[in-house]
Amino acid sequence: MPEPLMFAEAVAYERVMGRWSRQVAPLLLEFAAVDGTGSLLDVRSRTGALGSAAAALPSVQVTCVDPPRAFVDCARDHGSALTARAWAVRGTRPTG
Repeated sequence: MPEPLMFAEAVAYERVMGRWSRQVAPLLLEFAAVDGTGSLLDVRSRTGALGSAAAALPSVQVTCVDPPRAFVDCARDHGSALTARAWAVRGTRPTG
């Protein structure tokens, strides 16, 4: 069964889920006791809300992984704090 359109297209996902994800991400990091040091791996990062919030912390190394290139591009287009951070797409290695 294919994913619903909202979950398959980056712009649609950002419009529906991204705005809420960006509000919840800092709370999730607090709940998970991410203290601003160490590494965070955000798997299936979609448009980068959680990774962006983590990257805004002082010394966190963030790697976000999402197979569709469109989601990686969407995160960068939204001025994500991860622009200079590592993004990985299936079949490639993280860079940066």
